[in-house]
Amino acid sequence: MALLIASFGALGEPESEQKQEKAFRLHLMGETYSLDPVKLRGSSGSYLFHNLYRGLYSYDRERGLVPEGAKSCRWASQKVLECQLEERLWSDGSPIESEDYIRTFRRLVNPENGGSHAEMLLSLKNAKQIFAGELSQDSLGVLKFRNQGVSILKFIFEEQDVDFLYKLSHPYMAPTPDGLFPKREKADSMKTSGPYKIKKWRKGKSVKITNNTFYTRDQRSRPDVEFLFLDNDSTALRLYEANKLSFLRRLPSQYISKFRARPDFVQFSVARFDMIGFGPSLREKPNFRKALTMSLNYRELQTILSAKGAPGCPSLPRGYLATQPCYVLETMEIPRVKKKMEKVEKLNFGYSKMGGEDIKRQVEWFQNQWKKRLEITVNLQPFEQGMYINALKSDKMPDLFRKGMSLDIPTCLSALMSLTPGHPENYIRYNNPEYNKKVEQLRKATGPQLRKQLCSQAMKVALDDHALIPLGEIHFTLMVKPEWTGWRLNELNQLDLSELQRSNN
Repeated sequence: MALLIASFGALGEPESEQKQEKAFRLHLMGETYSLDPVKLRGSSGSYLFHNLYRGLYSYDRERGLVPEGAKSCRWASQKVLECQLEERLWSDGSPIESEDYIRTFRRLVNPENGGSHAEMLLSLKNAKQIFAGELSQDSLGVLKFRNQGVSILKFIFEEQDVDFLYKLSHPYMAPTPDGLFPKREKADSMKTSGPYKIKKWRKGKSVKITNNTFYTRDQRSRPDVEFLFLDNDSTALRLYEANKLSFLRRLPSQYISKFRARPDFVQFSVARFDMIGFGPSLREKPNFRKALTMSLNYRELQTILSAKGAPGCPSLPRGYLATQPCYVLETMEIPRVKKKMEKVEKLNFGYSKMGGEDIKRQVEWFQNQWKKRLEITVNLQPFEQGMYINALKSDKMPDLFRKGMSLDIPTCLSALMSLTPGHPENYIRYNNPEYNKKVEQLRKATGPQLRKQLCSQAMKVALDDHALIPLGEIHFTLMVKPEWTGWRLNELNQLDLSELQRSNN
């Protein structure tokens, strides 16, 4: 208990127990260093930003696309989308204008902003040329006009984009105020468009957000929410068990069996594309890659992680696929594939420390499996997150790497695009003509069943090519104090606190 109190005290004790009881408290995996959603990285920061910023739509697991800044959107043709805007207000009471949305879209395709999310808008007219520095931002295919007193945004596309409405639901598609975004020291002055606004930012410790009374006309009363900045799952669990946190965003897998029967235990599937990737050093070694994929006891890993999804199968939600292509352990084939393996002295296996204890256990398991069955020496290389991404983009990337990838939109296409040439997350440098053809067909398909079939077919091509090892459908395990209700979490791991309430019972 002394250790727990010391850890909590370092984060800053609330001013009083009474105030602590009123706030909904959770944590982020480290501090967010910018208030600009264009610079948003990873799902942890989106827990905060999704409650500060709302664009034309939000996305809910059960409700689907939920109108926010848009009254409605309609496709005038395959390449023209028109959206009528709601009359919404910033958190300071000033009106949100159509120009505020256009400012966001232009900033996203501006190459000076890093372009990490630009691929989401590259289907718009002139977007690729703007991102390449060949055209000015004001030539982007997004126009504004008024019709009978209603503000309308018109999106003009270079190519058909059937998933575009889902893209509009992401936090970084929210309107951008004219003055852009302040530094964290002045965070409480920032105008927000979501259900909350920033009340106080304590650098290195926490951020508190409070109800934005201008968010909608219902004037709902919402409790304050406080995010602590932590980088350790075990510390977060100790704080939760001591009632210092209301919401534990990630329960390490070794505790699942212990806590599963408790009323505050929550587990749900998420839309991800997690994998073990093979670096360029193994590109010309197809038999070696085949041996790596065939020699793993996937069921054992599933048991170790208390996982509901089966490793060796795609990490996509099962409902995205018509059939599920999977790897399985083929013990009888191992002697034969070992004889055909290209010679490799040793392998470097990179992974991010941000993944916590579960990821470390995973990569150690792979290391032991390949040593036992293939007599291969695998050297584990833990990286800090920023250095890890730089390593994956460099010419000296590891031979193997563990990569978790959350999806921006809830579709198979958004995952499969990450293995196409030119995509910023195609770290394995994959370029298979048959796979690219299937993805292109999926990009144009509109029928739900056809999209599922094409998703399965493309995944089978990648697995037959032994291009990666999928890690199975991912389920996140949470702990939430039962007195808190109204929170909603979709399969994109976006937390919606707009209906948050605390029971008096």
